[in-house]
This record gives sequence, C-alpha cells and structure tokens, in this order.
Amino acid sequence: MDTIEVVGAALQNKGSVFAAMRGYGPYKGFWEFPGGKIEPGETPEQALKRELNEELGIRVTPGRKIGEATCEYPEFTVHIQLFLCPVKTRSVKLTEHTEGKWASHRELRKLNWLKADIELLNQLAQVMNDQRGVKRFLENNRQTVLKVLASLVEDVQKEDLEKGTALIRKVLESGAVPGLKNFFLPPENATFRDTGAQARTAWDMLSLYSGVYPDPAPLWHSKLKLVEFLFPKFKEELRKLNPGFSKQILEDSKYWIESFLSSRHLYLNRIVRYWMTQISYDEAKSLLKKNPRCADFVERLNARDRLRDEMLEAIPDRIIDLYPIARALKRHFYLHVGPTNSGKTHDACEALKAAESGMYLGPLRLLAYEQYDRLNRAGCPCTLLTGEEKIKVEGAAHVSSTVEMADLNEYYSVVVIDEAQMISDPSRGGAWTAAILGVASTHIHVCMAPCALGLVIRLIEMCEDTYEVIEHHRQVPLIMEHKPFLFPQNVEDRDALIVFSKRDVHAVAVALKEKKIKCSIVYGDLPYDVRENEARRFSTGETQVVVATDAIGTGLNLPIRRIVFLKGIKYDGTEVRGLLPIEIQQIAGRAGRFGIYETGYVNAVPDIQRKIEIGLNAYVEDLDKPYLRFPEHLIAIQGPLSSILEQWNKLLTDENFNKESIETQMALCRSLEPLTDDKHLIYKFITIPFDPDNPALYSEWRELFEIERAGIPFDFESYYDTCPMKRVRKERADLQTLELLYRQMDLLHYYMDRFGHEEGLDKVNRERKEVSDRIIQLLSEQKLPQKVCKRCGKPLPWYSNYGICERCYRTRWFGDGFE
Repeated sequence: MDTIEVVGAALQNKGSVFAAMRGYGPYKGFWEFPGGKIEPGETPEQALKRELNEELGIRVTPGRKIGEATCEYPEFTVHIQLFLCPVKTRSVKLTEHTEGKWASHRELRKLNWLKADIELLNQLAQVMNDQRGVKRFLENNRQTVLKVLASLVEDVQKEDLEKGTALIRKVLESGAVPGLKNFFLPPENATFRDTGAQARTAWDMLSLYSGVYPDPAPLWHSKLKLVEFLFPKFKEELRKLNPGFSKQILEDSKYWIESFLSSRHLYLNRIVRYWMTQISYDEAKSLLKKNPRCADFVERLNARDRLRDEMLEAIPDRIIDLYPIARALKRHFYLHVGPTNSGKTHDACEALKAAESGMYLGPLRLLAYEQYDRLNRAGCPCTLLTGEEKIKVEGAAHVSSTVEMADLNEYYSVVVIDEAQMISDPSRGGAWTAAILGVASTHIHVCMAPCALGLVIRLIEMCEDTYEVIEHHRQVPLIMEHKPFLFPQNVEDRDALIVFSKRDVHAVAVALKEKKIKCSIVYGDLPYDVRENEARRFSTGETQVVVATDAIGTGLNLPIRRIVFLKGIKYDGTEVRGLLPIEIQQIAGRAGRFGIYETGYVNAVPDIQRKIEIGLNAYVEDLDKPYLRFPEHLIAIQGPLSSILEQWNKLLTDENFNKESIETQMALCRSLEPLTDDKHLIYKFITIPFDPDNPALYSEWRELFEIERAGIPFDFESYYDTCPMKRVRKERADLQTLELLYRQMDLLHYYMDRFGHEEGLDKVNRERKEVSDRIIQLLSEQKLPQKVCKRCGKPLPWYSNYGICERCYRTRWFGDGFE
C-alpha cells in the first residue's frame, strides 16, 4: 500500500491551537490539523507554507517539528509530520474546510479527530504542557526573571539619558560615529514626525556604534536581533533557576523573552525612540543642517514644514467655517429618526415636494432616481444629478442627487439628507458631514437610524443651528420565526433571500431555477436601471422571490413579506467577518411593507438562526465621530498634490472628527505626478469613482488621462472605434462581461461629462442602455453563471464555501489514484 507524505501545522496563538473540519471526502466532518500532501521536490516546510496559503489564506514561517505519526486507512497509508507555527493573528479564510476553531488543548480533545491526527494531538499536548510549565514558572518568578533580563541588557540600560541623547546628536550632526563601519544615513528613508514640543524619528531603528554594546553588532534593526543576542545567556540563567527544564523547554523560552521585552519596553527600538524625544524637532533639524550627507533631506524637511504651515493657515480653526454660505444662514433641522420601513424618507420628501425649491441627497443613484421619478410624476419638476448621469428637466427648481454631488453653494428652500447614519463610513462619510455642515438651506430634513442621532445633533450644535427630533416607528411589526428554514424546500412567495456576494446570488438563483421558482436578483454591480427592472418584476409578481446582497438594505422599497438570511458572514473589503447588529437590522427591516402586509418576518438557515435573532434584538451603540473629506481648496497650496494629500492625512485637525480614507487617491496621484504637474487635472482624475484594482478599468482611466493631458480635443468617434469595449458582441457576451462593459461605459461617461466633452454623450448613453437591456434579458431568462470547481469546472452547490469540488479535494489530498 502506497504511503502518502503529509505535513500539518499546529497554528498557535495565545495558548490556543487552530483545528479545521473537513468539508469533502469519506472523512467529511472529521477535524484535522491544516496542511496537505508534500509534492515531489518540496521540503515539508515548503509544502506547509504553500498549503496554508491555499487553504487558509495566511503566510507563516514554520517552527520546529513537534511530532510525526503513521496511520493506515483502508485505501492508503499516511505519514504526517506536525510543525508548531506561532502566529500573531487568528484571522483565516476557509477555502477548503467547512469550519475552523481556535481552542485550548482541553477543548480540542472534545472534537471528532481523524485517526492519523489523534496521535499528533497527544504529542502536541506534551508541547503545550511544557509551554504552560514555562509560563507558570515565569509568572511565579516574574521579579527574578525580570532581574535576569535587566542584568542581560545592562549595557543597554546603563547608558543614561544624557549619554544616549549625546549619541543621537552626534549621529544627526556628522552622520557617522567612531567604531561604526560603513555607516551612511540615507536621507531618502529618513523622515521626521512632528509631535509638538518634542520630536521622534520614523527610522524604526537608529544604527548605533558597536562600543555601546558588549556584542560587536552595530546594527540593531529589530527586536528579533536583541532577542537573539539575549537568548543564549537567558537559557543559561533559566537552567540555573530551574535545573529540571528540558532542552526543548529552554529552546521554547525564546517566545517568552519576546513577550517580556515587549511588555517592559526594554528592547533597543524603544530606548532609541525615547532618546529621540529628548531632542526637539527644531534642534534635530539644525543638527542635520551641519551634516553634509543630509542637505537634500533637510531641504525636503523645510519644504514639508512650509507645506504644513500653509495648510494650517488655510484650514480655519473651526471646521464648520469651511462653509461660509451656510454659516450666514439661520438653519433649522428636522431630524427624522427611526428604523427601516418607518416612513422617515417619505415624510421628509413630502416637505420637499411642497417647497418652492429643494434638493434630495441620497447614498445611491438608485435612490436619487427613485425620488427624481417620484417628484416628476407628482407634477414637481426635478432634475437628476449623479456622478454617472444628468437628466435636466426644463424649469425644474428641484434636484435629486447622490450626496457626493451636492451643490453647497446654491440656496434651496428645503433639503433632504437621507441615510445619515452613513456619516461614520470611513470611505464616504465625509460627504454626509459636508452636507450637514454646509448645505445652504433654512429647512433641512435629515433621515437616519437612531444610532446617528446624538452625532448629528453635536454637528448641528457646533453650527449653532436649531433642530427638532421627529421619531418614526414601524407600523408593521417584525417577528423572528423560530421554525427551521431549509433551502430551497421552504422558500415561499414574497421571500427575500440574503447572501453577501455576487457569486452566491447567482448560485442561489440557479438553484431556484432548477425548482422552477422565478426570482429577481439584486447586487451592487448591476446597473441601476437593471436593479430597478428587477425590483419592478418582483413588485408586479412577475417573479416570486428576490435574491439579494446587502444592497437591498439601503433604499429598495419592495413588497417583501419575509427576509431570510442564507449566509451570516460577509467580506467588507478588508476581511471576512460576521454581520454587525446594525447590518442585520437594516436588512431585516425591509420585511413587512406597510399597506401590503400586517406583519414582517425574519428567518435564517439553522446554523446562523440564533446569531441573526441576537443581532436583530441587539442594542446598536451610538456613532462616535463623523468623517471629514479632503478640503478641495487646499490644492491651491504650493507643492505636489501627493505631498498635500499626505500632509492632510498626517495633520492634526479637530479631535471631534476622523479623516476619510484617501489611500487609493494618494496611490493614483503618485502614479500620475511623473506625467504632469497640473494638480487640478490630477485631482479631477483621482476623484473619478472607479475600481482601480480592475485592470480593464485602470487601463481605460490611464488612457483617458493621457488624452486629456495632451490637451488635444477629445474625438469620441476615434476613441470609441479603437477601444476594446466596442469589440464586445453584446448579444453573445455573458453576464460578467456585460457588467464590466457597463462599468467601462460609466467611466467613459463620467470623464466626458466632467471635462465638458458633450459630443458623443448621447451615444454612450444609448450603448449603456443596450448593455442594460441585454443584462435584463439574461436575467429574465435566468442565464446566470453557476459556481464551478476552479480545477475541473464541475458545478458546485450554492452553499459551497470553497472553490473546488469533492473529487478534486480528495485528489489534492490523497493523490491522483484515489477514488
């Protein structure tokens, strides 16, 4: 019988070890250590790195081997080597396992382990017992161990503050000190960060000359090197304190040195940083002026200081004074507060409809379009203004707009600011802050969830404006069902099935199609008129069910009887996490449309039903701080735009605000600055909304920038005839291609509108409409992409959390000959 060589990882974090449950194969449901087969030519360590990256999406450095075991199964024999892998985070992304768990050894014992891993678990137990013994010893003898460490770093500590500061001054002034070989202070890597009366450097470690330390090692760039220096001596001292410690325990004590050094701030990095605080910023800069190697760096410091001073002068002492027109008005706010489906926006927009002039500001162009359509149908002429579309209505005194497009210089009798709880969004919240602080109107209606009320009131009081609170309550009760929900057996008419990725939306819709259940689908990448059409199909009964992401939670008013959560986790752009109570409540609140149903219902698949119920009834904490967006008038300050953006990011502003994230804009700015010094042109391009991580969209964006930078008239016909998007056969393209094509059209439309290239806009709009119509046709025919195995292409079930099928999983683990 063939023997399969396998490697596993005991991922360890703060006393807990990670275990994973198999999702496929004859041993589905059993727990194991993550890892996999050692491919030919690989060392166990190399195989482990690869497997952990593929299975869990993490990169680790394998530690020592702590055990091995051989186990015979009916089909094969497995020889497993287990490595201890300390990690700093518990964040993993399961791609091939059903479940993962961080647990103590006692908790791990309770799991149903594979036979091959049980022996390894016993070997791990001995290691963890040894670790606990070391930990107990160190905790019980904390003062003794601290004295040992103190004596070992005596040469670090005995340099008193005066000598250490003198050393720093010497390095800053001359760039070299006696005994330090090949020392060079690289000005391109050295920057100062102003901390008021004192200064620190952003050099993580200053290179020091060897005479300070007993070991002739001039460069101490990390805590690790100090640990390596102390480790041999520390082992000797531990052996004296406890002769019973085994060799392996002494080897493992390295991790405890790191812990003690971190908790006591003893490692060299902190000492050098402390020395640096004793030298003022001005003194440090004057010393650097004497250093011939730092002339360029000092000039950059001077330029940075001038830029900072100009920015501080350009920003008023009070953030609210950025909006002088609003400050000249006596404004009154009507604060509409309540849960979803409580009529907040309806009542606010009734006041807007009755006004002589008005502006609606919402988070989505779909919402802006809904109010535009509603006002015009009611006989109140209204213009639509979003980043991607303008529809001017003759004689209109009302505007329906996305919040980023708000005109803060135009006076309106009434303004409605919708979904104001988004003021705490790190990437978009600044638009709501600007609207509340800056809209020029005497009557402002703000619609929000209860958690935003206190924060909005603080902003209004800053402006010395008046307000009144109007509470709204659901007129239709919302009830959590406790009966089990199985998909697709328990799907009913007027259900909204909630998942959190486009891929899952398609997979669920395909599963419903197989059961001959007609459904609408809604997710963020769909063109807004397609989403509107899908909503219409559901509202008119053409479809029985809607399958949606959390895009349904904001603004889509659909006749939903019951919300059913099929997934309880989502990827938020940074990490995969569980749903927050405010997200659960916002989505669940869409059930039970007033005037159609007497009760709204919420349910979930069994494994997340309890979590959804807890989130539905949980208290949502009040929002803390609003976000500020970059003040556009700072562009006029002398200096590169990237420097201005970076300085704004670092600048200490009003402590009552957070700054909106501009990391993407800064990266885009740095990519354009080598091509032009026109800051206004660069700023216009980096604020065009598009996804720079999409290669096709980024390429189109760069090409449009090159056209505009050249200063030649934009010839739409010539551009469109040669661009790749024209070559797409819409009638044959799949849904994913059509969605990308629509986003490319959006980007082109946004560019042409922003830079005044009106000739050709009608054709772009017609092309977009053709793409939308084709998407609508595909959705009506339910021609959707299905989840497939990324290795063999076999269809996967809708609930699959990973990208490969059972057979490929078994082949990958057990070899090509396994069936």
